[in-house]
Amino acid sequence: MYYEKTLIIIAVALLFTVNNNCFAQSDPTQLSLSISKAYTQNLEELKKYVWKRKTDLYIDTQRVATVTTDVSFDANGKPVVKVVDVQSYMDKKARHSW
Repeated sequence: MYYEKTLIIIAVALLFTVNNNCFAQSDPTQLSLSISKAYTQNLEELKKYVWKRKTDLYIDTQRVATVTTDVSFDANGKPVVKVVDVQSYMDKKARHSW
């Protein structure tokens, strides 16, 4: 029993001596600046990559085409989509029947 009381007293004493910054909320301005900086760094890294995207187009339940595009980011961070290939699965006769 003596040891339990001693441990409780030590734990409470340690709790009060812990730096108050551990329990304080983050500065919103500093948090906003660090998020903005991380966003900018991530965007710069994303500008180095090009993603290939394939999209299948259907009429009713029949696949009629596959479109392949490259997706990247321009210098301003806006997405750029460029059509690389279009593969049609319909014959010419069927295309004119619409």
